[in-house]
Amino acid sequence: MNQSWRPDFFELLLPGSIDKWHEGVQFMPTLPGVMELLSGQVSMASVWVHLLVVDLFMARALYLDSYRNSMRVPMKHTILLCWMFGPIGLLSHVVTKAIVSVIWPRSSDPGEKD
Repeated sequence: MNQSWRPDFFELLLPGSIDKWHEGVQFMPTLPGVMELLSGQVSMASVWVHLLVVDLFMARALYLDSYRNSMRVPMKHTILLCWMFGPIGLLSHVVTKAIVSVIWPRSSDPGEKD
């Protein structure tokens, strides 16, 4: 991981100057700067590992949310989307959870007894 560090990291990622913030200088990453930072194999590998771990923990959190709701929410598509596209899996879970709550309201859950 330390091999991916560069002395000009912040200059490439956040161009601009703190002294000129009042003149409208923005600290937004630029595409050429990001491309330069990710041009190395070690840097790109560390970014991929980071993204995969974040997607894994997001999928785990959504699975546990479904588990807390007595597995009423279908999860296979959500887990797959989380692993492949991250935020789209989260959106899928929210939409699926809303649809399931309309179709099977809590009081008329087929598994519950009155």
